[in-house]
Amino acid sequence: MNEDYNQHLSDEILERNLVLKMNQFKEKANFIWAIADLLRGHNRQSDYSKVILPLTVLRWLDIILEPTKKKVLEAYDQHKAK
Repeated sequence: MNEDYNQHLSDEILERNLVLKMNQFKEKANFIWAIADLLRGHNRQSDYSKVILPLTVLRWLDIILEPTKKKVLEAYDQHKAK
């Protein structure tokens, strides 16, 4: 009986954690959409992707290239002086 109770508690904790994570996800998604609405401003919705997609790609490149950024800037400074 104790094992059944422990399993029930474990299942209940997992379920509550899942609900909490879903609520946090929904809050983050709503926050992102609110920012998107602000960024869109007076632009037409069809033009929105022309702005957001390039910004998303630039941010992605920034994240991916971050480990080598210092070396690249140093190389740029060296070649710029020539």
